[in-house]
Amino acid sequence: MTAWTAIAETGLAGLLFENPWPGVIACVGVSAVLRVTGKRTGNGKLLGVSWAALIAGLGLYAAAALIETDREALIAGTERFVVAVGGADAPALDALLDPRAALVGPGGTYWDQLTGPFIADEVTDHAVTDVAARAIDAVSNRPGFGASTMDVRCRVNGVPTPSTWELRWAKDEAGDWRIVEARWLTLGVQGGTPSPNLYR
Repeated sequence: MTAWTAIAETGLAGLLFENPWPGVIACVGVSAVLRVTGKRTGNGKLLGVSWAALIAGLGLYAAAALIETDREALIAGTERFVVAVGGADAPALDALLDPRAALVGPGGTYWDQLTGPFIADEVTDHAVTDVAARAIDAVSNRPGFGASTMDVRCRVNGVPTPSTWELRWAKDEAGDWRIVEARWLTLGVQGGTPSPNLYR
């Protein structure tokens, strides 16, 4: 299974920290009900529990604001990668790439070593402009490894050229996410199969 078909598998961390609002609203709602009930019945314990529920809701919101999940980190890294590609920014690209990073075809066949200068040269040589990505998503099913997917829109020598990509990521020794593989999935409006002959 590739990340393309497993994108929804974000687990409990995604549920709690990427979209905390259901949990926050539930805690605030419980707090309000307990507070009203406690005041009507004169039950001090309910009032105390209502404060605990409110604090739990606020804590969940604060945690969501402070904690970046692996999925969020991968999406942010993918966005930075797209910006760096569009700007042919070799140093910024190298900062995101593992030293062993590879460009591979749709089936995983190795095509080339992937480096910042390699990407910057290809962007310049083929007059790639207006690079943008949409439908960016990511998944991390085991610690230290993940994948992101995206639909890319750009112009190649002035011609609109859509494509889809999967980036595979791994954490380095410093704990930073690095791209270890860029898999070129499709090319063109009809979703054609790319080949290394397109850039060599």
